Amino acid sequence: MKGLYYHPSRIKHNGAPVLIDAGKHGAITLFVRLIEQMVPEVMEELKNEVLEAYARADHWYAMQSNLSPQEGPSEWNIVKESSYVNFPAYNNLKEKLIKWSNKYHLNGIEDFYLTLALWSIGNYYEECNEVSRKQRVKEIQEYARIFGVSVEECRSMAIYKNSWPYEECISLSESLYFEDEPDDIELSKSIGKGEQIFNSFFSRVFPFTFTPEILSDIGKRSPNILTYESLRLFDETRSDLLGKANTRDYSEFEVLTKPWEGGIGWDPRIETWKEFEEKMDKQYEQYKTLYRERSSQFLRERGYVKDKEKRKLEHFKWLVDYQIKGWSIREIADYYSGLNNEIINEDTVFHGVRNTASLVLIHLRSSKNS
Repeated sequence: MKGLYYHPSRIKHNGAPVLIDAGKHGAITLFVRLIEQMVPEVMEELKNEVLEAYARADHWYAMQSNLSPQEGPSEWNIVKESSYVNFPAYNNLKEKLIKWSNKYHLNGIEDFYLTLALWSIGNYYEECNEVSRKQRVKEIQEYARIFGVSVEECRSMAIYKNSWPYEECISLSESLYFEDEPDDIELSKSIGKGEQIFNSFFSRVFPFTFTPEILSDIGKRSPNILTYESLRLFDETRSDLLGKANTRDYSEFEVLTKPWEGGIGWDPRIETWKEFEEKMDKQYEQYKTLYRERSSQFLRERGYVKDKEKRKLEHFKWLVDYQIKGWSIREIADYYSGLNNEIINEDTVFHGVRNTASLVLIHLRSSKNS
């Protein structure tokens, strides 16, 4: 896993399996995919033991005229508070889901895995609806017609990975989502732009624009990143530059002849290409360093921290073996020592499992439950 920056108070949406932290999204996606591959009975039991309770809850919800869409059976915050008095039809669903979660120790921070499982059940239930199936059949036939392929060839389309009509699969990994818009909005607010910048924040505020000017070449000056971004400075003072440029048809010109008031050009009369190239290479490396530090510092000043880089993907398998399959630390060490033909000690396994559990927002089970 990459060592990415994230804000500790903006990791996920409340009440939904939607992650704002890209690093956490990648880690949890890998973890639940490994669960689906290594312990398929987890998904089978979710379908066999919980789906019927969800269907009954949904039928009851459909009969209620006074409930909002935010009070449906796919909302864990509502299901969690159900009782024989409050949302009574949800109570059995809650009990079934908690029983499943406890059996496989899928107990996460702020009930994250219960929320994810409930969305998975809800998505699967909707996809198995006959109306939904017929709609997807029509969509597939239309795609086949447009692209000139057979209906069967459309199976490779990502959107039908788990929702091919009449062959639907329940999936945790396909019910997990990433959305960085809320984080971009908070960054936008931090620079006084309100909610104006709600996507691609760094591409819009800190684009990588290496356009050095003559001052960049003065070696005794303290490095200033803005001397390497003369195009941005020019655009800052003449904000309509690009707008005007877009109205011109440059296909009529072989070269642009209007003098540029900044930047550095190669003058073959006073220096060789090699001399100019070496100078540009040096400045480019300097710019990359300054650019990286500016973006990193910008986030650090706003409370972001850098996650630890995790190179050992095998640790995720260890966590599945320990947390879901119930193996002991010793059993994991022995198994992977034999598999890899090298000694893996128990301390290594324990630290790998513990750190990975923290990364994927799960409460590590007690070793007494082995």
